[in-house]
Amino acid sequence: MPNPYCDTLGIAVPDLAAVKRHSEASTFALFLVALMAEGGPLTIAQAAERLVAVGVGAPADVERALKRCRPGRPPVYRHGDRYHLDPFDSEASMWCFRLGLRPARGLAVARPASPGRPS
Repeated sequence: MPNPYCDTLGIAVPDLAAVKRHSEASTFALFLVALMAEGGPLTIAQAAERLVAVGVGAPADVERALKRCRPGRPPVYRHGDRYHLDPFDSEASMWCFRLGLRPARGLAVARPASPGRPS
């Protein structure tokens, strides 16, 4: 099944259960990963269901935390009661890196030195 968010970001569909143990896994970061894993918009209640399913917390606590984490800031935008990820926003790419979902871009790979000319 195609996932437009992950395809655009150039990452595999993330595992929310694995990301929740990451040191950078704040409530907002988990919300982003839930959106990435879904590949489309979610409501706060739908995102809370996904976080509760992987053991983040109790339903009421998770929903309250999602509402308090300022979920409509970049790279997320709100349209009605649904939140969408903007995978073209540079913040989305940065979060992928911070959460270990992709390697850093633009880093040169160390190559072994080429052997010199034979004498």
